[in-house]
Amino acid sequence: IAWCGLQITTPGLKKTEGKSAAVSTDVTIENQANADKTATLKLIIKDSKGAIVAQSDKELKMKAGERLTANIATAEIANPTLWSVDSPMLYTAECQIVDNGRVIDSQSSVFGFRWLDWTADHGFFLNGKHLYLRGANVHQDHAGWCDAITEEAVRRDVRMIKEAGFNMI
Repeated sequence: IAWCGLQITTPGLKKTEGKSAAVSTDVTIENQANADKTATLKLIIKDSKGAIVAQSDKELKMKAGERLTANIATAEIANPTLWSVDSPMLYTAECQIVDNGRVIDSQSSVFGFRWLDWTADHGFFLNGKHLYLRGANVHQDHAGWCDAITEEAVRRDVRMIKEAGFNMI
């Protein structure tokens, strides 16, 4: 799987008003072998607790040195928990390349089921509900650390921003 070769979308989520959606991925794959290969591209979707909620697979045939982008999608997932600023539920999409029953490469990414609308007369909507955006601008204020800060320092900043009533950075 190529560097940053996994793009995730949730088509149909808005149309069903969040009641169901498939997960669709475009996966860029490179056959770095000197021979043609046949392998299986596998997509596994897990909820925040690690339980598999959907999966799909697709056979790929690639020539030696070939680079391609393959689309693979799951069946509809019923009632996914929607991501919001107050409840940031994340799922994980894992793509695997399986050759002769052995996983030879994998890449995963977290994502949320959500849809956005922005109208000139009514503003911003998240998952069909109006959301007033209250933003904060964050600067590198960790004296002596520059940009090399810890994950916990970032979490502390986000906690303080949320405590102050902001919902956007």
